[in-house]
Amino acid sequence: MKTRNYYLLRISYLLFVFGMFCFMPANATIIQLRLGPSSGQFSQVGQDLPNTVYPNNYADCAAIAWTNSGFQVIGRHYFQFDFSQLPAGARINSASLNLYGNTSPVLQYNSIIGGSNAAYLRRITQSWSSSTCCFNNQPSTTNINQVLLPSTSQSIQSCLQINVTNLVTDMAQANQYYGFAFMLQNESFYRCMNFSSGFCADTSKRPLLIIDYDVCNSFVLNDNAGFEDAVLANTSPSQNFIGSSDLVAFAQTIGTTQFVGRSLINFDFSVIPPGSTIQGAYLDLYSNTAPTYPATTLSGGNDCLLLPVSQVWNAQSVNFNNQPNVQFQNPVFLSAPISSGQNYLNLDMTQLFIDAYSNPGSILGFKLQLINEVGDKSLNLCSSNYPDSTKRPVFRVCWINATGIHETSLHPITVYPNPVSETLSITSIDQPYKVELFDLYGHLIFMDSHLRFSQSGNYLLNVQGLDNGAYILRVFCKAGVLSKKLEIIH
Repeated sequence: MKTRNYYLLRISYLLFVFGMFCFMPANATIIQLRLGPSSGQFSQVGQDLPNTVYPNNYADCAAIAWTNSGFQVIGRHYFQFDFSQLPAGARINSASLNLYGNTSPVLQYNSIIGGSNAAYLRRITQSWSSSTCCFNNQPSTTNINQVLLPSTSQSIQSCLQINVTNLVTDMAQANQYYGFAFMLQNESFYRCMNFSSGFCADTSKRPLLIIDYDVCNSFVLNDNAGFEDAVLANTSPSQNFIGSSDLVAFAQTIGTTQFVGRSLINFDFSVIPPGSTIQGAYLDLYSNTAPTYPATTLSGGNDCLLLPVSQVWNAQSVNFNNQPNVQFQNPVFLSAPISSGQNYLNLDMTQLFIDAYSNPGSILGFKLQLINEVGDKSLNLCSSNYPDSTKRPVFRVCWINATGIHETSLHPITVYPNPVSETLSITSIDQPYKVELFDLYGHLIFMDSHLRFSQSGNYLLNVQGLDNGAYILRVFCKAGVLSKKLEIIH
């Protein structure tokens, strides 16, 4: 009988050879969003008909520069999926977009008569409606993290698995799922890139967005016990500044005396259930556009560190003279801002949280301080007392509970028997396309993305070579993903 270690080595080798290795957390979920007239919105706009609206009924998803009866035509496409399936607080692991070749275009086939037809996908930054969208009423977009689709000389060509992870992550962080804009890189005629829109008669050719995400828990600092912050400044070394709206690290010269300021942040690790596995921890800090303390200016060299605190402190009484000690292991680096008003979002605190959770009492918060505390400089962010509550510090922590299972239910899939000793049967009215099996430590034991089905339509998984114990089964189908605890007993 082959042991589990044999299968681990064999599968790891095959994944390495084919360059397919990808660890997927046990509580990750995959959703597939298909664009259509009733599942999102889309609009084709054209400069030749600047006030004409095509609400969800145009078969082209076209980026075009052409002429029409002597009039210049610059055409763009705006499309927005129905993101309602994506829960609040989702952390995006990956997002890929599939755009399918347009075999029956209303406008033009792909063309490079006038030069390259390379095109951009950009994020839409304001609310819009397909019932009013036209060339003269286009929604605003941003070129941040835009995706370039390379030029093609093929008259009909699909563009599959476009990596739009950063664009969807930006949507999630801003909580603004306004969708994508599609436009040429060079809008000089004659050139065109054209895909099937959400109105395509063949529904399988409509745009498809696939998102892999984790659900994390968000904790906003609010000066409650365990979730709090405070400022330390040797301008008044015995004073407590817990009520400050600033989360600041500064250096300030007054006369010939050098003063410094630092800030503390605390997180109550007891909110994470005992025995859980930390999958990720992230901190969002927002720029303070109306700082009240201290009165220093940004003058360069204001790179900062977030250092783990190793000593008990109390936000109600802490001051510069009694500030807690810190560790210098696994610090988080905040580079000097490259623009005014820069936020520090998605700071990776994972290793610090793992350390703190694995060794209770070893980390008792975090201290923000300048790397170079000489001269006149500061990095000023919003504290838990900032008037705009949406800009207060937020921790987002992802974990698997003590059983190692984050279990979801999905109606179209049935898995039996469970417990299983020899062969597991998986049935679904929506045929699965991938099966994964993990151990309770999150290690991938088995993956099959080329499923074969029995005459009765079942997928059969032989588990005779695996050790007794609990595993995590993930079954992927068009409706979503089933994550289920599986017991193997021989």
